[in-house]
Amino acid sequence: MESEAIRKLLTKRTLERDRIEYTVGDVLDVKAGLVLAILVFLAGQAIDLFKDAHESVEISLLAISLVAIIIGAIFALVQWFPRRYSVVSHPAKYRPWLEDLFRRFAAQNVSEADTLEHLEKVELDQASSRIDINIRHNRKKMLMMKGCFACVFISLFANLATVAVRHLFPLCH
Repeated sequence: MESEAIRKLLTKRTLERDRIEYTVGDVLDVKAGLVLAILVFLAGQAIDLFKDAHESVEISLLAISLVAIIIGAIFALVQWFPRRYSVVSHPAKYRPWLEDLFRRFAAQNVSEADTLEHLEKVELDQASSRIDINIRHNRKKMLMMKGCFACVFISLFANLATVAVRHLFPLCH
């Protein structure tokens, strides 16, 4: 049997992790919005560079940039797709359940202290389940974000390479 101190620490850490996993989804949504704004900027840059592109190397680099931008935007939009995060029940639902639990345990002559201990275990199990569900959602979102970042870097590199080809290697023209 675990000590009171260990149980309190475990409960504190589990509830904290539950809160963190829920908020990570919001943070990833904000990052996806920022990446999408960067992709829009890179798209405008690539289009401006396309206007004066005459060499096949420049056109190829800009085509790579635009494809990366499109794929990155798709990743960002998929990442934004709403997911059903697991959250603590609304107090309006929680209160009747709690009152019913105390009534049932009292009818079985279970002490209030034992009922509270059971309740803490139930809450800990529910928080652990929420963490598992929300981690799965966040892992999918993080995978999409990695795709977004990769596309940003590919597009940025292709745009910079186009500028380099055009201005640093004028003999290639």
